[in-house]
Amino acid sequence: PFGAMYELEIYPVVNRCEGLEAGVYHYQPLEHCLYQISGLNPEVEALIEDSHKSSGKQDTPQVLLVITARFGRLFWKYESIAYGLILKHVGVL
Repeated sequence: PFGAMYELEIYPVVNRCEGLEAGVYHYQPLEHCLYQISGLNPEVEALIEDSHKSSGKQDTPQVLLVITARFGRLFWKYESIAYGLILKHVGVL
């Protein structure tokens, strides 16, 4: 059966958000919570600035969502259709 592989990882990069310190967080889907993995540092500031520039300098993002995929979690089981599944899951997200 498909599902429950949780190959997508979500990392909110917080610039300004009430109740959260600025920095990088990791979303834990099974616990439905955020864990801070980094505070505000030059690398995080550069990531926020790069996203600001990529948007045509419309506005500095308050929260940037970085989405990654753990290909191995799907490829070991679904092989030839794994990449397509990941793209579909990103689209659904």
